[in-house]
Amino acid sequence: MSTNSPDEWLSWFDRLQSEDAIREAAYTSCSPIPNLSSMQKELAAESLKTNWMKVFVPSEEHVKLLKELIEIASAFAQTRFPTINAFNRLRSSPPEDASVSQQSLCLTGLAGVSKTSLMEVFQRILAFKNGPRFATADQIMAIHPVRRITITGHLSVASILKSMANPVLASSSADLKLSFLQRHVRDWLGATATCALVVDEMQSFTTGSNAHALTSQFITTCSLLGVPVIFVANYSLGHKLFNRPHEEKDRQLARPLFLSPPSADDPVWPAVIGELLSISPGTFKLNPSQHADEMHRYTGGLYRALRELLVLAYREVRDQKRFEVTIEDIQRAYRSRSYSARRIDLEALASLSVSPLMEKSRPDLVCPFQELKPSGWRHQPQSAGSTATSPTPAASIPEALIQSTLSAASRDTLRQLRKAAASHDGPVLKGPSRPAKPKAGPVTADALLQGEHMLRNIPSKPRGPAC
Repeated sequence: MSTNSPDEWLSWFDRLQSEDAIREAAYTSCSPIPNLSSMQKELAAESLKTNWMKVFVPSEEHVKLLKELIEIASAFAQTRFPTINAFNRLRSSPPEDASVSQQSLCLTGLAGVSKTSLMEVFQRILAFKNGPRFATADQIMAIHPVRRITITGHLSVASILKSMANPVLASSSADLKLSFLQRHVRDWLGATATCALVVDEMQSFTTGSNAHALTSQFITTCSLLGVPVIFVANYSLGHKLFNRPHEEKDRQLARPLFLSPPSADDPVWPAVIGELLSISPGTFKLNPSQHADEMHRYTGGLYRALRELLVLAYREVRDQKRFEVTIEDIQRAYRSRSYSARRIDLEALASLSVSPLMEKSRPDLVCPFQELKPSGWRHQPQSAGSTATSPTPAASIPEALIQSTLSAASRDTLRQLRKAAASHDGPVLKGPSRPAKPKAGPVTADALLQGEHMLRNIPSKPRGPAC
């Protein structure tokens, strides 16, 4: 039976000192599926989804976030138990003050941007390759540098804490008090040298009018378990937490981490597409470099949307008794009813990039942290009484995506306006107030943004007295 040297204590952090080492450790390749066409359609589709969920191609943003989280966990370990002797002394000391909280970090980003995958990677690269066993000549321990829990399926704080308990206690059917569970989990995390606790799917914790209050209380409970906490929150939950009292926001939202989807020209985007297509090269007749921009338009750079679109296209191809997916099949899948919910979200994102008017109606698409918002979503406020200024440059939104946000009636009106503008020879209005003649051309994000600013600066007519 092999034993570990005391000098190997905390070595799980040493192997991840550089960004290159983190990138290499984080990468997970795609496992090819032989004879995909010989499977039944649904079995083949499920196999694609299952295998693609395991793929992780780290972007520069992934690597930087992982590096920051590893440094936080490592600093905690170096402060608390830098040596195995210090760890043993700490375990045999009287219990520490349970009212002292550790820092909480909020990881946020659009749904489907790979927040959960990133946290899975964080846990994986700090885990022991051959299990959690750490054995010296004198003792044997189970070490879990990162603990990750998923809220989905748990109905109470007690059930969540019980899932983190010693396996013997966790398997018990006894109804345990919350105060006991808090003390036990705090002690168990210390006994396993846990340096970071990841809480995922926070939006699933509770619903209702007081959901944000209960969620905030749960985050506070986690911060009292003795280790740094990283809780994964969607934008909607972030907005709700911002409505909590000042002292709670200071503790829970003071250190946000933001994960954004890759841009179309990010080298990782075609690399991800190529990795997914390698699962069955004879099935997906796509060129990652050639079709990267188009695939980005159809998915917004969201990894979940990319997988959904590819699986949807594959299903529809099989329905047609074919076995090869082309870019034309991807285009049809994008326009299909099955992809309509995702397409609506992408169109709303395009609208947000042009104008902030939809922010209140779609908080799930708007980053709650103003300082972390993508630059294309920021709009320069004009001071009262100031003259109109040039609009803030909009994000680069594809024309096809902007066009798709218009209803059929709006597109028909647009065609009529263009036709009238192109054929009109004389002025419509007399005098110096005549507006400039509209020009025919593509609908772009910048044009819509200019129109919004023009409308905002039209002085409104004074209202008459109320009846």
